[in-house]
Amino acid sequence: MKIEIPGQPFSQKRHRTNGHRRYDPSATDKKTIRKQLLPIKPPKPLEGEIGLIIEAHFQTPKSWSEKKQKEFEGLYRPKSPDVDNIFKIYSDAMNGYIFEDDRQIIHGVVVKYYSMNPKTVITVSEF
Repeated sequence: MKIEIPGQPFSQKRHRTNGHRRYDPSATDKKTIRKQLLPIKPPKPLEGEIGLIIEAHFQTPKSWSEKKQKEFEGLYRPKSPDVDNIFKIYSDAMNGYIFEDDRQIIHGVVVKYYSMNPKTVITVSEF
């Protein structure tokens, strides 16, 4: 199953504490991801072992010249956010939607790219 989510990729933010209450600042981002998943959501979440490949295509900086943006198109992006934070937000958002729980994931890969067309492409495989 291949999923394409248009727009700048998301990453998990650190949980925050407001007084004695702890909250997830990424909750809104997860809801946005889930809205994109609804059209391709299977009738029943996948139950077996899952492989997840996430391709995060980040917008090339607008401050770069058009020539430089084109030169960097498709090249690896060795900048923040960290790949583990990208993986975490998408795997959490897919819980109960695409698969039952992210503990089913036995193989996971995240690759970050520069792109003039920001998007996230997720490939879900059953083993």
